[in-house]
Amino acid sequence: MEKPLKFEAFVPVFLGALCSLILSAILSVKGPGLVGCFADEVLELVEEEIAREKADVFFTELPEEEIDLIHTMYREPDTQEWVIDFFSDVCGSRETAEIILAGASASDIRPALAFALSWEESRFNPKAVNLSNQNGSIDRGLFQLNNRSFPDLDIDAFFDIEINTQNAMSHLRYCLNTGGTEVAALAMYNAGSGRVKTTGAPKSTLDYINRILNNSQKLESRFQVRALEFAERHEAEAALLAEAEESSRSYFIPLSFQAFSGSWLSASGK
Repeated sequence: MEKPLKFEAFVPVFLGALCSLILSAILSVKGPGLVGCFADEVLELVEEEIAREKADVFFTELPEEEIDLIHTMYREPDTQEWVIDFFSDVCGSRETAEIILAGASASDIRPALAFALSWEESRFNPKAVNLSNQNGSIDRGLFQLNNRSFPDLDIDAFFDIEINTQNAMSHLRYCLNTGGTEVAALAMYNAGSGRVKTTGAPKSTLDYINRILNNSQKLESRFQVRALEFAERHEAEAALLAEAEESSRSYFIPLSFQAFSGSWLSASGK
């Protein structure tokens, strides 16, 4: 049985999630064309990053962070298990979900972005191997770490879920700090920072970025819906508990009255 929550602590977060859902609903009426528009926006953002780099202002500060509902609920003891359960269903493995959530939290990366990246790279397969790189390098594991980018890792380490995730999240955090945006960071993660800064991101990388950001948005929307249902259920349970406690107080007879009644009954011989 799930533990009742102090729901009032999450009211601001859930109100924010509700606003996001309303916005998502408004955007959804645009239909299939939205994906194409989003791809164009990704292309424009990457081109802007490349232009800024050529003007020696590529390294920008990260924008002010917004509240992340997944992070908030994962870091709260009362809801952490529920978050793990949700992502266990997403990736089909509780161990994988726990490790990715912990890694994303430690590196302060959006969990939805981390899961979308892992899905794109390996379909959540910790034993995945890619031998098709033109330069002859090999990508391995959950986040497809490249052997030339991580020369200090032995083969077993690449296939260790925790080691692979820790290195991937640390590298993605570096890309975020360097590039300044998720678009630039994903371009660097996929194509390498050197290539992105000198020749730009290839079409395959732009498609890669589009898929990951699109999937991360879908994942966050799904999470928000489930989280609101979760909160409403616990709010209802809390209301029932409060009602039950109020009812029990209504029928409670103080001990002093019980003692008086007992004495009166004794004296009356009843």
